[in-house]
Formats: sequence, C-alpha cells, structure tokens
Amino acid sequence: MITNERNNDDLWYALACGLLLATAAAIRFRNLGTTLFEDEVWVSELVQRGGLRPHTFNAPPLFYWIERVWSSVRGFSDAALREPPAIFGVALCAIALAAPFPRLTRFVWAVLLAFSSPLIFYSEHLKQYTLEGCFVAALIVLFLRLRESPKAWVVAAFFAVSAIAVLTLHSPIFLLAAMAVISIRQPRMLAGFAIVFALWGVAYFGWLAPGPETVRLHGDMTEFFTATGRWVTSPSLFVTGTMHWMGQSLNLVRFWWLAVGLLGLVWIIRERNIVVLLLAILPPIEVAAASAFHIYPYGEVRLMIFCFPSLFLLIAASLAAAARRIPLLLLLVVPVVFVGASGDTYNRTYMHIEDLRELYATVVNAHRAGEPIFSNPSYAGALRHYYPSLGADLRPGVVNAPSNPGWYVQRSRDFAPAGAGIVVRTGDVIAARVGEMSAAPAALRQ
Repeated sequence: MITNERNNDDLWYALACGLLLATAAAIRFRNLGTTLFEDEVWVSELVQRGGLRPHTFNAPPLFYWIERVWSSVRGFSDAALREPPAIFGVALCAIALAAPFPRLTRFVWAVLLAFSSPLIFYSEHLKQYTLEGCFVAALIVLFLRLRESPKAWVVAAFFAVSAIAVLTLHSPIFLLAAMAVISIRQPRMLAGFAIVFALWGVAYFGWLAPGPETVRLHGDMTEFFTATGRWVTSPSLFVTGTMHWMGQSLNLVRFWWLAVGLLGLVWIIRERNIVVLLLAILPPIEVAAASAFHIYPYGEVRLMIFCFPSLFLLIAASLAAAARRIPLLLLLVVPVVFVGASGDTYNRTYMHIEDLRELYATVVNAHRAGEPIFSNPSYAGALRHYYPSLGADLRPGVVNAPSNPGWYVQRSRDFAPAGAGIVVRTGDVIAARVGEMSAAPAALRQ
C-alpha cells in the first residue's frame, strides 16, 4: 500500500512538473517574432557579421558563441536568434527541480522562476540574462549538494560550471563571491574559488573592462551614470533601487511584501538555514558596493535580476515550510502566477518595448528617396537594420517638435507632432510626417 501511494505521488509530481515546464515554454515562445529593440539589434548584427571584439559591450563571449552556433543551424531570423534565450528561460525552471530540497520547495521555486515577468521578458529577447540565470541556478543547486555531500564529482562539477559561468562576464561572479564567503573555513574550496576568480579577472580585463574602443562606441558610461544619477551613492538610492527590483521580481503584487516578509522571518528563526539566507542577501550588497565605487557595468542595479534564483529559493523554502502546517498558504502563489502568465508587467512598467513592425512598414511604404527621417537613436538602429536602403536618409537624434519637412520617429512622450500630416502611434512610439501627405491608409491616421 505504501509503495502504491508513493508511486502515485511520484506520478502526480512528475505530471505537475511536466505541465509547469510546458506552460513556461509556451509563454516564452509566443512572442519571438516581434521587432528587435536597440540592444538586440547590436547583438543580431554582431552575430550575423561575426568577429566579436573585446571591450565593445556588444555581448558576452559565451552568449555570442552560443548564438553563432545556433544561427548556423537555425538561421538569422529574429525568432531564430531569440530561441536560445527562450530555451535557457525554460531550462532555468527545470534546474530548480533538481535542488536538494523537499518536492514542494523545489516546485514552488520553479513556479516563481517560470512566472517572473522580468525573466519572461528576457526569455523573449536577444539578451544573455536567462543564460546567466541558468548558471546561477545551477551553481546554487551544486553548491547546496556539495555542502550536503562533498563528493569528488560534485566538487568537480561545481567548479567546472563556475569556470564556464564566469565567461558570461556579468552576474555569476557576485554569487560565487557570496559562496566563497560561506566557504571561508574550507581551505580546499577556497583554492578552487581562487582559480575561478583568476579566470574571471583574465576574462574581464581582457574582454569586458572599459577601454578606448568602448568610449568610442558607447561613450563614457561611468560619466553617463554619474550624470544621470544611476550609481548607488546613498542608502536611500540603494533602498529605492532594491525595492523596485524586488517588486518587479514578484510582478509588483503588493501584498506579497507583507506575506513574504512574515513567512521569511518565521522560516529563518525556525530553520536557521543561514546558507540560503546569505545566498539571497550578499549578492545585492555586492552590487551596491560595486555601484558605490562606480565599477561599470557591475555597479548597474538592473543587474540584480541575477539575484532572482536565490531570492526565489528563500521565498519558496519559507512558503513551503509554512504550507506544511497551513496548506492554504500556497494560494499566495496564485496572483504572481496570474500576473506573470496573463500580462507583461515588466515591459509595461519598466522597459516599454513595442512591436514596431506595422509602424516601420508605414514609414517605409510612404517614404520617398531623399526625404529625411529624424529618428530617436533607439529606433534609428532598428530602421537601418530592417531597411538598409533608409540609411542615407536617417537623422538620428531626439526631436521634441518638427522643424523641417520629413518623417519623425520619436517617443510620443517627448514629441509634439504639430503640423504633421500623418501620425501613427504604437504604444510609446510615434511616427509623424511633416510636409506632403502620404498614401498611407486612412485607418492609420490620427
């Protein structure tokens, strides 16, 4: 009888995990064909041209190599190039299911990763963040298994994954630093960490560290962050940035703050699992320190997205422990799941990226050779990418009001289209023509 019950439990758990991963995949693969935004255009053109160069910030080398191999099989369409981030987004959820925790904790952890709006957004776009998320989750799982049973193969797997992870040249180094602090009393582990940190240093200074070419291509980002106030230079700025980051991680479901705080506090007092707690809180503190010392790009608070796996693990462990006594507490997951599955919270509240296929097509179809297109730089690169013939007529720059005949492709919040003959809006983007009316369909006119 016990064996049959156990087999039934195994079957239901397997079905639940399969359904979760299938849902995560469906969500992440549904919008891969939308227009690339500015950062994606850089990566797409880099992958198509080949020849990754150091100190350009175009893409971390590991992500670039993966995209090159993938495109050699799948081609260079927007959807094909975005497939690896989507695959990594699903794999991130699957990795959580291998953690050395009770089934309920693993499942809740995977659910939070599957329905996080920022992770869904980056699964749908040509960015490396879901790849980094996979490495972070894998490092957490291996590190926790290593602490339970420091077998030779687990140690070897952990440091092998660590060595590959630092080639993403962004977030995993923060988590590895936290793990090194936790392992301070284990000399053998510290030797392995020293080798990994040395590898990261070679990769960073040889590849990512800002240099003259970086400034030539993108400007001095340290000065830009200073001018725009994006460095964490005070406790209040750290709290503001962290609250926004944590709110986005929970899909801005407000009552979760109280629920997570209370459950987390109870769990910490009862379980005293300091390791999971440190994995969740040390990396954001490290990011704040990098920001205070103006270390670009490591001081960019937006990089805190890599903290989601450890944060979600802390939440999952707390919620699962409480649900063993009060099963109804599992309903707290429902609003986060609903918001993540049905909306695009992170994009609507932070990124504001639109699918501009129809807007771009309208401009191109009505454009005449020699007619200038005054485009916000964020859209000029995409227009040139999709329609190379427009290159000579593009005039990149932010324009607040039309002063010369031609097309204007600008953010609607910055642009007043007085005197424009045609106005097309897609979300926050506006395309307006000043001068002769085009033959665009009347339905597109405002």
